[in-house]
Amino acid sequence: MLSIALPIASGLTSIPLVTFDGTAATSFTFTELNDPVMGGQSTGTWTQSTIGIFDGTVNTVPSLSAPGFIKAAADGNFADVSSAASGSLVLRVRSTTPTYTGFRVSFASGTLSPSYACAGGGSIPLSRGCFKAPFSVPAGTDFTDVTIPFSSFSDKWSPATGVQTTTCANDSDVCPSASKLKSIERVEVWAEGANGNVHLELQSISASFTSVADLERAMVARTEWFRKQLPSTTALKLEVASSNDMLCPSTAAPLGVACGMQITTTAATSCSNVLAEMKARVNGQYGGWHDPHNNGTYSVQSFGGTFSASRLTGDGKYTDKMIFTLTDESSSCKIEACSRSQVFSIMDYGTNYCDLKMLYCGTADGCKPVMHDFTVSEETTEKFSQSSVDLSACLQV
Repeated sequence: MLSIALPIASGLTSIPLVTFDGTAATSFTFTELNDPVMGGQSTGTWTQSTIGIFDGTVNTVPSLSAPGFIKAAADGNFADVSSAASGSLVLRVRSTTPTYTGFRVSFASGTLSPSYACAGGGSIPLSRGCFKAPFSVPAGTDFTDVTIPFSSFSDKWSPATGVQTTTCANDSDVCPSASKLKSIERVEVWAEGANGNVHLELQSISASFTSVADLERAMVARTEWFRKQLPSTTALKLEVASSNDMLCPSTAAPLGVACGMQITTTAATSCSNVLAEMKARVNGQYGGWHDPHNNGTYSVQSFGGTFSASRLTGDGKYTDKMIFTLTDESSSCKIEACSRSQVFSIMDYGTNYCDLKMLYCGTADGCKPVMHDFTVSEETTEKFSQSSVDLSACLQV
């Protein structure tokens, strides 16, 4: 029996579409386009690294006597989000121009030409299939989830203003159906129909479920897909982990089906020493310290917990995310650590265990500390999918 753990607490209620963390399935290159193609005077830029940054100014198009647009668009084969048809599109964003009123997002599916459809908005022949909706960004310096119901989108809108000419509420024919959400080919972020300066930072785009029924349908569909990928003699069972599990990072794998590891142990030192040692190892790459597990590269992140990081494998192909929660207990430190792979995976040959262990192991384990050498108690582990625990596999370099 092949058992795959699906942790609700770690992103099972959403499906990632776009991220900037290096995950192949959700990484796309956006290109910026301005309205000078229509004789306008708006200007904009798009840059992307760990986030996407959209900057510019929307000005009036003289020939239209109306505000123009700037946008950033990415083409590709995006995740199947048909199981979230009754849910929402979620943009994780922040902005220094939250009062700007012309933010919009669109996606194209089932079109003859995604770029053509997203220029015509259903107002010219053969331009249906680009679904657009407005959104606003709350003020503040933190990234915020902006939720846009799929029922707010329409593929009939004015190419001059971006305003919907027919709404989903008035005509279901313009709504994005499950079949459309199954094969998205283009995603766009717009500043349109309102003059002004624009600054938007985009961390991710995902599709969220709104009910247990949506989730169950998605799980059934994904299970059938798994069965087709595995040998016919392999029995497949899906297990959903409790929402009370320790804090774990999200995963970009479809429906959260990915390897991972949870470790609970106690260090015979203070949590300040544990934290200092983990930071020293990450910051010491590759002079004062290197990852013994095939020379991966750790980067400090902000996923939550006391300390969080990502690790890129030595071959540069895969990224795992991890969160450490440290709790002082008298003269010791309780360590609760969780690592998750970011792609669909069943076996990891100990990688997620090593992701965590290599940041706090001591000389007693065969590791080389940078600042503080300490021992830990017996570990309690809990796996996701068919992840394994093998300390010897961690010490490969």
